[in-house]
Amino acid sequence: MKNFYRFMMVIGAAGLLAGCSSTNLDGKPIPALTFETMTPVPVQVGQVDYVLNYNPGAEPQDISSRFVMSPHEALRRYTARRYVPAGGEQTLRVVVDDARVTMREIKQKNSTLKWANIGTEDEYELTMVVRAVPVNYGGAEGTSMQWKYRRTLVMPQSVSLAEREKRQIDFLELLIADIDKAMMEGLSGEMNLIR
Repeated sequence: MKNFYRFMMVIGAAGLLAGCSSTNLDGKPIPALTFETMTPVPVQVGQVDYVLNYNPGAEPQDISSRFVMSPHEALRRYTARRYVPAGGEQTLRVVVDDARVTMREIKQKNSTLKWANIGTEDEYELTMVVRAVPVNYGGAEGTSMQWKYRRTLVMPQSVSLAEREKRQIDFLELLIADIDKAMMEGLSGEMNLIR
């Protein structure tokens, strides 16, 4: 009888968790990160280059390519949309030194849920290092600015694929918003490339 109650409790918990996960009921695809709503900013340089100084997938734990959009691709799209050359002899080089995403499973501590393999969560940890480097006409690099980010996203394994992608997109949008704020301050302040 005790096993019957345990079984019924597991079935009830599974039903509750399944009801909590959302699906894309209207069948529309998740919107892509295009940054079309961002206002282009003129930068006092002749060219804006994006350099990926990091090898995606070189580490076995790096799953950035399995994200709905890799963080370095999101930053590339952001850079191309946001910073428009307004003329000048310098080049602004936006360099990505790191953009790793790792994932680990967080097992449920409750023995009944653990036994039924319910309640496990995925924890994504993103590490990103971005530099803005002014390069003069002769190719000499000026004083660069660097920003380091470490973000964590936790979600139940039971969420639908559509919900998982939506949460990853939201996660990347927040990251890019933080990068945008820091880069705008740096480029308009210390580097004096935005006037």
